[in-house]
Amino acid sequence: MLKFLIHRPVAVTMVFVVFIISASCQFKQEMNDKQLGKIIISEDLINNETDYSNIINSIELIPLETSENSIMSDIWKIEYRNDKYYLHDHNQVLYIFDSKGNFIAKLDKRGRGPKEYLEMRDFSVDDDGLITILSYKAFLTYDSTLEFIGKRKFNITSRTGRDLNPIRFFQTKNHTFIYMGSFGLHLIEPGKESTIYCINRNDDIINEFFPLTSVLTGHQSFYRSGNATYYSHSYGNDTIYSVSENDIKPALFVDFLNKRITEKEMMGDRAVLFDKIWKNDYKGLILNPFENETYISFSFASGRNRKLAIQNKKSGEFKIINIGKTKPFPMIYPEGICNNSFFSHIQPLMFSMYNKDGIYDDILKKHNISNIDISDNPIIVKFNFNF
Repeated sequence: MLKFLIHRPVAVTMVFVVFIISASCQFKQEMNDKQLGKIIISEDLINNETDYSNIINSIELIPLETSENSIMSDIWKIEYRNDKYYLHDHNQVLYIFDSKGNFIAKLDKRGRGPKEYLEMRDFSVDDDGLITILSYKAFLTYDSTLEFIGKRKFNITSRTGRDLNPIRFFQTKNHTFIYMGSFGLHLIEPGKESTIYCINRNDDIINEFFPLTSVLTGHQSFYRSGNATYYSHSYGNDTIYSVSENDIKPALFVDFLNKRITEKEMMGDRAVLFDKIWKNDYKGLILNPFENETYISFSFASGRNRKLAIQNKKSGEFKIINIGKTKPFPMIYPEGICNNSFFSHIQPLMFSMYNKDGIYDDILKKHNISNIDISDNPIIVKFNFNF
């Protein structure tokens, strides 16, 4: 049960889905009709930003083992499941490490064979350790030892005949939510296609969400947070949605007051949009919503800066962090929940780039990783808030 202490106490059991650009007007009507919750992030709150070091009571740095078999490129996605870290990198390989950072194995079966994936667009791990890979028009499943179990090919078309070719997905018990990305959007007629489709085990479309009224859409992701799973749009959003077994419903509106990005501005040229955001210090672009037993956090844009909003669910108190001014570690925001702690990852190169005047030397020495090399694998950072 997730409790928001905001204008009016409101309790919801939820999975967050941050709304896409085109449905904000619809949400506001639904919010008025259903009296849903609202968080207000004012200029005063943003101007009173703090630092990680002032609100964190514990930090753990976990270097991921670097070996001949575990050298990773840029990380696309990271999840913590079943006491293991799963990292999907730019080379479309899935690396698995234990909770101490020791390398376990990697799923590297890209190819055209019957047990191989053509590409790794997204992945998911269930409670039993089964790994599902989204490839081109197919889901492939591997067991916890990375042995192939089966392939589920699909050929799904929308009601207008558009070929659905998802790049992101989220599975519930009997359904799968699929996100199409921007493939072929220039060919669609506005208002007649959707961003997300819900399919059953027979690959029948049983629901669709967020009609597309613009071809301006960015890459989106599903975020797992304990027993909840989040979904967020890449820019222009100020709405949080909940996902059930086969439905998506509005739950919370984040109000940036007179600094919010409007629907009209969202529909225009992306370069013009970001120029307006920077020049007018607009707020929005909510990403990375995560929550544990006590806190909820999400990042948002504030002009040219990326900031983090954190709320204590019990007291209702808010803190704002400027991610670009972070101590005791550089440029991070929560990427998941690990045993009730928030976690993120840092590339060693980041320490080198931002370690001016040795400001990170003490924390590196404290965790016995002073000899880290910029070519080493990422470092997992676990931390707990305290306010």
